[in-house]
Amino acid sequence: MPQAWCYSDLAFFCKMEVKMEKATRFPIKFRLGDVQYVDRLEGKRASY
Repeated sequence: MPQAWCYSDLAFFCKMEVKMEKATRFPIKFRLGDVQYVDRLEGKRASY
């Protein structure tokens, strides 16, 4: 199981997602590419 993330270590768009989710109480996600590609970049998938 991955360790919990630290807010200060997050990238710009991730920080914006956290702020918007706190304000709206609804998860909002920004993706710069298709889901499979971004998941691979984030280490969630082994291959594209």
